[in-house]
Amino acid sequence: MSTPRLPVRHQQQGNCVPDMTFSPEPHALRRVPVCGERTALPADLVRRSLTLAGSHVQTEDVEATLRCALQAHTGGEHHAFVTQLDSTDARAVWAMWTDGPPTTVELRADCEAVGPPEHGSPLCCEFDGHPGAHTYGIHDPWTER
Repeated sequence: MSTPRLPVRHQQQGNCVPDMTFSPEPHALRRVPVCGERTALPADLVRRSLTLAGSHVQTEDVEATLRCALQAHTGGEHHAFVTQLDSTDARAVWAMWTDGPPTTVELRADCEAVGPPEHGSPLCCEFDGHPGAHTYGIHDPWTER
C-alpha cells in the first residue's frame, strides 16, 4: 500500500507537522501515537468521492489506500483523508469505517486548529471536530520529518 497523502491545502502551505504535541511548558514536546489502521476504499466509494469532490478531481486524485490518521484509539470509527476539494474550499472528503472496508465517505470541514507560534504555527490536517490530538500532536513514523 502506498503512503496516504496529506490534504493539498496543507501540503502547499508546508506547515502541517504531524509529530508533536505541546505541554504547558513553552518548548517541551510530547508525542502520542497515530492509529494507523489500514484499509482500501471500495470502487463504489471511489465513485462517490469523485461525485462529492466535483469535476476538477480525477480518479488519480482519490486515495484508494487508506490509513486512519487519528490518534491511536481502541474503539469507534477510523477516519482517513480521501481527496481535497477545490483549494478555496476548506473541506475534504473523508472515509469512515469500523471493521472491514469503509462503508461511507462524506464531506468534512477542515479542522481550524493551529499549533503554537514557537513551533511554526502548524495547521491540523484533520477534519473539524475530530477526536483525539491534532495532527501536529501525533507521532506518525510515516510522515515524520
